[in-house]
Parts: sequence; C-alpha cells; structure tokens
Amino acid sequence: MLGERATILSAEVIDQYRNWCTGRGRSANTVRAYSTDLRMFLLAAGEDSISLDEFEEMAQSWLNMTRQKAKPKTTQRRLTSLRSFAMWAGMEGVLKDYIPPQPGRAIAHPIPEGFSGIEAMIEVARTDEQRALVALCGFAGLRIGEALNTTADWIDVPEQLITVRGKGDKTRTVPMSDRCWRNVASTYIMAVSTHRDAPLIHYKDSGARSLIRVLGRKAGLQRDVSSHDLRMTFGTEVYNHGRDLRVAQELLGHASSNTTEIYTGVTVDKMRSALDF
Repeated sequence: MLGERATILSAEVIDQYRNWCTGRGRSANTVRAYSTDLRMFLLAAGEDSISLDEFEEMAQSWLNMTRQKAKPKTTQRRLTSLRSFAMWAGMEGVLKDYIPPQPGRAIAHPIPEGFSGIEAMIEVARTDEQRALVALCGFAGLRIGEALNTTADWIDVPEQLITVRGKGDKTRTVPMSDRCWRNVASTYIMAVSTHRDAPLIHYKDSGARSLIRVLGRKAGLQRDVSSHDLRMTFGTEVYNHGRDLRVAQELLGHASSNTTEIYTGVTVDKMRSALDF
C-alpha cells in the first residue's frame, strides 16, 4: 500500500500524480496518457473535484458510458490510468473486478511495397532530417518517439550500431544497415558539430507523424502510411529475410514474441504449418 496521498481527484491533484509518475521514471507518453485520461474523467463528471469515496463508482460509470464508442484498447488504457491513480492515492483494489472489452487479434499492416516503398519515401523527402526520420523508423524499426529522441550519443559509428532507449527506459542495440546509415549520416554529422546530446530530428510527435503520411502520398504508395506502418514493414522484412522470430523480437524491442507475431504477420498456425514437410 502506497499510503493516502489525496482525498479528492482534482486538477491540482492530477498534477501532483503526474509529477510522481515522472519521478518514478515512467515514459513521457505514459504520463501524458494517464493524466489526460484522469482529466477527461474529471471533465465528464462536470465537477471541479471528485471525492475519493465516490471515485470507484463514478469511474465504473464513466468506463461503461465511454466504452461503447471507444476502441477496446482505449478502454483498457483508461482502466489502467484509473487503477494507477487509485493505488497512488492509497486505495487498494479499486476496479480490480472491472472487466474491459477484449480487442480482436491485431493484424500486421506493413506497407505493400516493403523496403522499396521506404526508399521511395526517402527519395521525395526534402531535407536530411526527413530522410533520417523515415530511415530510423523504416530501416531500423524505431518507434516514432524513439526516432525523435535519437541523439548522436546513441550511435556507434565504427560498429554501425544504435542503442535505442525505448518504452520504460529499456534499451536495445540495433545494427544499422548501410542504407539506414546512409540516410542518417548527415544529421549525425550536424549533431556532432553542435550538441551530441541534442536530438538528430527536430520535429514534434504530431508533426513527424503527419510528415510520414505526406511523404507516403508524394511517393505514390498504394495507401496512406503511418509511422507504425514503417516499423511493421521493418519487422516483416527482417522476419521474411531470416525466418527468425527471435531476431525480429530483439530488433523491435518487444518483451513478448506474441507482439512480434502481430508485427510480422506470423501466427502459431503458420509456424506449425511450416513444419509440415
């Protein structure tokens, strides 16, 4: 039990909780998501504050009301946000029996053109930073946040390796292919000449995601492209090349191979059928 930290949920208390999460080393995206969910809950209540005596009942009502239109994963995250806050406030077991909707099995959505499509996007990019962004996501499998946080210090040029700091401050080492390094080198050199600990790419999250969609359209790809599509393309290409799910898992930084199966379009049935010879 963490001990009682608050008697109400309010904007000020949410800020205190947010600072606590940050101090515990949770990622910026996680802290932002948790605090946003709590603010939405407070806003939906139509009150400046919610007594913690009413917290569980009101939270359950809010989840029930919003789950009809929200994606299952959104409801699952909101439930996690509410439970995390309750634990911080010293309330054990809040919403422990609440059953969120279960999402259907995700399917891989790499771009149909594969690596050639990523090359096409790089061809229409206008700046070195744009080329580096596409290369880090598509040729190294970085998440968009990881790509935007990449600094010169992350890159070992002689070994052509990049040490990625991912979710939960976990690190993984990813070899950079020649075509990846070729499109990252200019931004690396610029960063070394200024501040090694400054990001190579100076885009905000939303701007970077929008840019990738625009580059996909300019490149004439078959459908709109997201940053995660580039990461999935990398995972699929890696798996198709070596047929080694474990290697793909390590490169993508997944804790579970089940997640990697989704990224690469691999299922247990497919792996089992591969043994029928």
